[in-house]
Amino acid sequence: MMRFRPLLLSLILLLVASSVHADYTPVAAATYRQVYVFAGPGHTHAQVGTLNQDTPVNIIERNRAGNWVHIQRINGDGTIALDGWIISGYVRHPPELRYSTVPINYTVADQVPSNAAYASFSELYAAPIIPRIDELMVEIYDLGQTLGNHADIATKVGDSLIVAPQILNLIARTDNVLGPYDTLAPTIQYYGAGMTPYSLANSVGMSTFTVLDPMWAPAGTCQPNESPLACEYRVRKPAVAFILFGPNDLRAVDAAQYGANMRRIVDETLAAGIIPVLSTFSLYQEDQYFWSGIEFNRELKRIADEKYVPLINLWSAARVLPDYGLDVDHVHMRLTGFDNLRLDDGQEAFSAAALYNVLALTTLGDIRVAIGL
Repeated sequence: MMRFRPLLLSLILLLVASSVHADYTPVAAATYRQVYVFAGPGHTHAQVGTLNQDTPVNIIERNRAGNWVHIQRINGDGTIALDGWIISGYVRHPPELRYSTVPINYTVADQVPSNAAYASFSELYAAPIIPRIDELMVEIYDLGQTLGNHADIATKVGDSLIVAPQILNLIARTDNVLGPYDTLAPTIQYYGAGMTPYSLANSVGMSTFTVLDPMWAPAGTCQPNESPLACEYRVRKPAVAFILFGPNDLRAVDAAQYGANMRRIVDETLAAGIIPVLSTFSLYQEDQYFWSGIEFNRELKRIADEKYVPLINLWSAARVLPDYGLDVDHVHMRLTGFDNLRLDDGQEAFSAAALYNVLALTTLGDIRVAIGL
């Protein structure tokens, strides 16, 4: 199996971006609160300065997801006073800011693993927040098409971390406001109608072992001895499954058992011709299960590496958010409070749910491009 496609694709995208944006004019914006400036698009990069509220900046480029932007503060004489990266949610978005026109930096890493406080952190920081789509996933999609899967349907598999309709399901609405994230519009248009609010494999209280247990499958909808996972895949026949389990497993099994269950879930997903999109999950550092959660996330990275499946690194991306983007219970992702998808007011800098939506939709868009839709 050839494994060069992700690197080749990145090089092609870099060349395309360089040619398309050769005449790019930096967008003038301003900070809406005090913000730290880093040498790269992540908090493990060296801090190079601080900007006060309402400081004028020029947006030079962005990372792949758009949750960080490279900015410059210019002196009155035209010289550069400060050059670095800030969280894009801390910028007052001018109406003309559209990420489709802002160059993407493909060379600066999301994090600097060597700057991590712990070796276990370093392993997780080494994974990008947005995955590269491996050639194998194109083959899995093609298999799914022969099995009758729907190209334009994605589903959710997981526990209460992603059960809320504000997570992914909002793309089915027609009143969404994307703000600068216009790059997500084609993906939302393609998958929106197929993103229904209920998944047989995603409910409060579900875990990696109950999603495989026929006892948890709804009678009448599911067949005898059919697990919720198999039932959801048979009924919906999706092309992509976003898979995220965490809190319930943390309180019931160790990392080895969690990893074994997740490998079975991934294997069954692949066998059904469905692209599994895994995700690490955000953790509150003072929580009693924090270090167990780190081991769970490390298992997820290993599974993704072993099986060449996409992994969204939400844990890494959310580390810089207040309370790691979590709600008052320090377990579930903080929601935005909106009934529609709102990406025009920087919610992804505070809400792990909004951040996950950005990362997941960006990944889904990359999948759509990789399979040629």
